[in-house]
Amino acid sequence: MKQKNAVVYTPNRMCILNFFVAVATFLTVFLAPNTAMSQQQRKATSKSDLKETLQVSAPGTLASLGGSVSRVSNVNGPSVFSPQAGALSEVYSSTGHYTLSVDGKGSSLSSMTVRVNKPNASATVQKAILMSSATGATIANGCVTISGSPVSWNGSATSSSSGIGFNNYWADVTSLVSAQINAFPAGISTMTVTECSSSTIEGEVLLVVFNDAAATEKTIIVMFGAATPSGDNFSVTLAQPINPAQPGALLDMGLGIAFSYQAAGGTQTSQVSVNGQRLSSSAGGEDDGASENGALLTVGGIGNSNANPSNPNAGPTNQFTDDELYSILPFITNTTTSLNINTVNPSGDDNIFLAYFALSGAAIIGEGILLSQDTTSGNVGTNHTVKALVKNANGLPLANKTVTFSIPTGPNAGLAPFSVNTNASGEAFFTYLGSGGPGVDTIKACFTDSQNQLACSNVLSFQWIAATFPPSIECPADITVNATAGSCGANVTFAAATASGDPTPVITYSHDSGSFFPVGLTTVTATATNANGSASCQFVVKVNDTEAPLINVSNITRCYGEDNFGCGIALGATATDNCELASLTSNAPQCFPVGTTTVTWTATDIHGNVSIATQTVTRYPELVVNCPGDANVSCNEDAAEAFASWIAGFNYTGGGQNSIATDLSQYQMPAAGVPLVVNYVVSDSCGAVSCSAVFTRTTDVTPPVFTSCPSGADLGCNPQGGLPAPGVAVATDENGVVSITSALGEESIDGCMHSQTRTYTATDACGNSSTCNQVFTWKVDLEGPVFSSNSDYREVSVNNGGSVCGQDLGGGGIATVTEKMDNSRPVSNDRVYFDQPRNQNHPTVPLTWTNGVNNIAQSDYFEGMGVPQRIVFTQLTGTTHTFRFRHQAVKSQGGNSKHAFDFLMSWEQAMATAASLGNGAVNELQNLINQQCDGMPAVCQNLTNTAYATLNDNMGNPPNHHGNANVNDVVAGFEQQYGNRQIEIKGNAPIANFNINFDGYSGTATGDNYAWYTVTWTSASSNVMIKLAGRAAQGHGSLGYGNCYGAGSVNGAPYHFKLEQLDGHSLGNRDNQVMVEKTCDVNIPVEFDTPVVTDNCTSSQIVPVIVNADVITVDADGSKTHCRTWEATDGCGNTKTYTQCIKVMCSSSDVAYKVSEMIEMGAAENLKVKVYPNPYTSDFNLSFTTSTNQKVSVTVYDMTGRLMEKNEIDPTDITEVKVGGKYSSGVYNVIVTQGAEVKTLRVIKR
Repeated sequence: MKQKNAVVYTPNRMCILNFFVAVATFLTVFLAPNTAMSQQQRKATSKSDLKETLQVSAPGTLASLGGSVSRVSNVNGPSVFSPQAGALSEVYSSTGHYTLSVDGKGSSLSSMTVRVNKPNASATVQKAILMSSATGATIANGCVTISGSPVSWNGSATSSSSGIGFNNYWADVTSLVSAQINAFPAGISTMTVTECSSSTIEGEVLLVVFNDAAATEKTIIVMFGAATPSGDNFSVTLAQPINPAQPGALLDMGLGIAFSYQAAGGTQTSQVSVNGQRLSSSAGGEDDGASENGALLTVGGIGNSNANPSNPNAGPTNQFTDDELYSILPFITNTTTSLNINTVNPSGDDNIFLAYFALSGAAIIGEGILLSQDTTSGNVGTNHTVKALVKNANGLPLANKTVTFSIPTGPNAGLAPFSVNTNASGEAFFTYLGSGGPGVDTIKACFTDSQNQLACSNVLSFQWIAATFPPSIECPADITVNATAGSCGANVTFAAATASGDPTPVITYSHDSGSFFPVGLTTVTATATNANGSASCQFVVKVNDTEAPLINVSNITRCYGEDNFGCGIALGATATDNCELASLTSNAPQCFPVGTTTVTWTATDIHGNVSIATQTVTRYPELVVNCPGDANVSCNEDAAEAFASWIAGFNYTGGGQNSIATDLSQYQMPAAGVPLVVNYVVSDSCGAVSCSAVFTRTTDVTPPVFTSCPSGADLGCNPQGGLPAPGVAVATDENGVVSITSALGEESIDGCMHSQTRTYTATDACGNSSTCNQVFTWKVDLEGPVFSSNSDYREVSVNNGGSVCGQDLGGGGIATVTEKMDNSRPVSNDRVYFDQPRNQNHPTVPLTWTNGVNNIAQSDYFEGMGVPQRIVFTQLTGTTHTFRFRHQAVKSQGGNSKHAFDFLMSWEQAMATAASLGNGAVNELQNLINQQCDGMPAVCQNLTNTAYATLNDNMGNPPNHHGNANVNDVVAGFEQQYGNRQIEIKGNAPIANFNINFDGYSGTATGDNYAWYTVTWTSASSNVMIKLAGRAAQGHGSLGYGNCYGAGSVNGAPYHFKLEQLDGHSLGNRDNQVMVEKTCDVNIPVEFDTPVVTDNCTSSQIVPVIVNADVITVDADGSKTHCRTWEATDGCGNTKTYTQCIKVMCSSSDVAYKVSEMIEMGAAENLKVKVYPNPYTSDFNLSFTTSTNQKVSVTVYDMTGRLMEKNEIDPTDITEVKVGGKYSSGVYNVIVTQGAEVKTLRVIKR
């Protein structure tokens, strides 16, 4: 519905990421009392705010429609799971004293109201129908409720554009709402509708047909389906024409359209035409919903006028331009009985799912039957005729359908049913005699439709009136006969007409039976006359002329030049006919060609009878005599062959019959020097033609002369397929034809150069010959260039900067925890598993889980790595649990403090730190997740429920803190690189309220310090596994506390990770200990050699080129190998490549590169990079800021060093990209490079 004074809203545009948001809206209509109703203003609220860089769509718009549009619908079908093809089709129609109320609502809310307009308090519900629609999703039974009752669908229809489906549904809800509506007062009331998924369901429409004694009689028709956006039709057939000028005439139509958006006008409209005439070009919009996907809905109805658009060709200015409620009266006349409604949506994204009609009289939609009569009363004793019209679902007549007529009530009730088949126009007629006396008969007709269901017509009433009986007469049927042979007519005898009346009438005829009737149609009038008057009837006598004309022709032959060379031949054909000849034609050409031509004659009489005859016209070809010309044979040895060939040159072509030629066998080869003259004569029935030639023999001793010899060529390098084929050499001789042959000489080789000569020999008929040469040269070079360099491989060592300690800023923290634990009520040992992975020589030796000390000889852990811990509790009871533990944060040795475990992280982050450090840690923990259940398969078997807890970033410094960085700053730097820190819990039942709290530090400013934590969770799990890792504090680097202050500086004794209490019970002395080593940085620049290239067939030196970018791989021992490949090509295209590799590895000795020196050599930071979220599940965002316009390179590797992807980005265009959507779960290194500045980050995909 449209509100004429409504506010035009500007919708939020919605971004659609790889998927079209499905939208459909439903419409509301009220046809009976024309009650004006103001419409609520609706806010345009966006359901989603998805963003994507490359794709933005307006509401109600499919991102891509293409040419793919399909439709299926369930016509009146009971099942939503077996739709049939079709457009809008009838789901309800009825004729009576009715009023129709329709209302709909499109909203992004899950609950809304629809309106019902009750015409008066005594009106009752005849039928109630609810419709709903969704885009890109289906609506299950019970998903939609009305007044609290779940709705089950009676039918569905679907159309689609580019794979996006409009899914429409309807249900008969009469039993659900009739009691409530019947209790409503007159006027407008509301009913509540709810949706289970408001993001995909666009809204609902409620149609209510009221029994209203105060209303005029009308027909209500409701149609449902899914119209094809590219164009669709449906037809309406009227039982009787509606006179649009008649007062009270009614023919209204309303449409329901979903997923149409016109908030700012635009071209997203539907065009509606009636019988080929445009009704509207602005149908659609969202005026019964909101300007957002999920609420785009419009329908003509409550508060709307049926006044049609003033300009049917104009588009919309906003969503309120068109009411979608129309009067069809301007499109009909008082003779119109059929309507064709056409809808087209040029933009391809409107969903027309509803049409309804309210009209005077009876009508059918699609397949059905209509009954009509020419008059409504007649005299008793006369005949009355009614006509049934049967049409299919497309409004086309159905021929040969059996229609059964019956008279249910009235003075002639009880007559046996009468059945007849429809004619080609879909019509069937029933005529009966009104012999039952005066009164009113009711008449109906039925047939079996395409669904094998009995379909019946509207009911007619006919008034029989008592009267006198003037004559009535019935003529015999029309008669058709053929004319008598040779005559243009026939004597015809016909049956007598039958008449009734009182007194018995006398019958006379305008033409007597048995008289002569000419060919054609003759109307015979029979008249019955008695004292009360007369009556006439007519029938037609048709005499057909079936006799074809007679054609007379004869065949013709002519010589080549006769009758003006075939252009003046008289053909002499004639024809006669029994009536009159209309034409005699042929396909004869103006001029006949040589040979036989078949001429087809066609004779046609005035009645269309045709006969055909053929004749042949033969023209003999021209007689042509051929002589070989004079011949001069130069050599005696071939004279016989030449003479025989010369004699064979005498011949002829063409001519007529009985051709005779000169006998050539009488001529013999003449002696040398004696000319022989041959006169050759050919004659036939049309004349004679002759020619002559001379044969002479001579001698020849002069060789031929070459006028053209094929040129040689340089074939280049390593030619394939051998030498070119022989060319065309040309030589002449004064006495005849020359034969030319060719032959190849021996191949000549001089180093890389090859040559070969082809000799051409010309020989005349006497054996005289001459020659010419063709020379080819080429180079054979199958060897590639040769590289020479100092070394294919070399190694460069770096160390961690020696033993120089970092700056100590001093300043410890405050102890907030007192180390006083209650060790009573200990937890049984068999209920607790506390392990950490031993990983010496990994990955050669698999990880093993151990409880106790992992010293340097047993593990390959390094500063900056996370050391995983596995804590398993079994046989838990209750649902709320508390667990406390601590780890050594500072270890005091000889008066010096060393950072031990400085903070916690997840297992995935521990794997990422291992991958980033090198020194054998590249693959250190890669199988950690897969081996998490090693040693306890029974406990791990059902731990399928997972929860995560985020660690507190604000830890502060421990009391005995030393070094050049604070703990909180290191934590912040770590999370920027590896993401937020979390720990994980797994259980055999759902887990809630999983949290970890940092309690603080214990210890003194000169002794050991511990960090304390409390973990809580709620679950019925009897077994749980807690997964976390402690970071071995880093000395050097941006995430360290300075050389000498890291965990690798702890000497001779391990540091601790201890369990304390579970649910108030002591966990005893459960202590995992570890020792780690320091790391070094292998990220240093390398310098490659410049190789020298020589070639066996090239005297000058070849300059090599670098192939693509250098390849950098991370080796299993943590070192990095840099490889560069060159390529060189010689003059023949032979290519060789050469690769030099430089390995950078860690060493404890003094070497050329030190970490401290490398840090000092770093350039000023122009590039800042951030990734989020981290860890991630679908993809992560990579954003960067830079002070230069130099292009940024982004490279991603997995933990094995395999390249995942590489991209180059212009920072002036893009500063943020999405990455990693196709990666599998794991840890990845992201390397961002701009010029000499390199940033390396680690991301984790869960």
